[in-house]
Amino acid sequence: MAKKRAQDEIIGYIAPNIARRSFAVFCLGGLGFLLIMIAATNPPQHLFWLLLLIVFGVGSLGMTYKLWEASSHKLILTRECLREENGRVLFHIDNVDSVDRGFFAMKPAGGFIVFLHKPEEGGRVYAPGLWRRWGKSVAVGGVTSAGEAKAVADLIKIILAERDLGAKS
Repeated sequence: MAKKRAQDEIIGYIAPNIARRSFAVFCLGGLGFLLIMIAATNPPQHLFWLLLLIVFGVGSLGMTYKLWEASSHKLILTRECLREENGRVLFHIDNVDSVDRGFFAMKPAGGFIVFLHKPEEGGRVYAPGLWRRWGKSVAVGGVTSAGEAKAVADLIKIILAERDLGAKS
């Protein structure tokens, strides 16, 4: 029972930063509104361009809603996995190969990227502004607090170092 409790113990979390979240929603929503306003007030002569403006405008507004919903969840780190507070698992710690938060890493703003040994179940998942999982990589960040993301990335590296040290002995 004590081992089970230690696996579920929360050792770190990443909460979306309200200022970053609001700015991202404002920019994406503003783009959608602007595209639809251009299509309504000054429509292009060709039907293709008009439809393109409308489709991208509505798509931007849809992504704005999806961004607002996805970024309302906190990410929780345990010794077993990194997951959303609603229970959706980003990745299991046993499956992690490495963590990169370097300057040239292809990661979201203020975040980090985790490389996995094998793809997680569930395939590609995208929570706009918070995290994405494609194949053997999971990128965390965007509207998150950079300090909390750095701390969680460092905690994952510590867990990996403990795991590797335990495997060698």
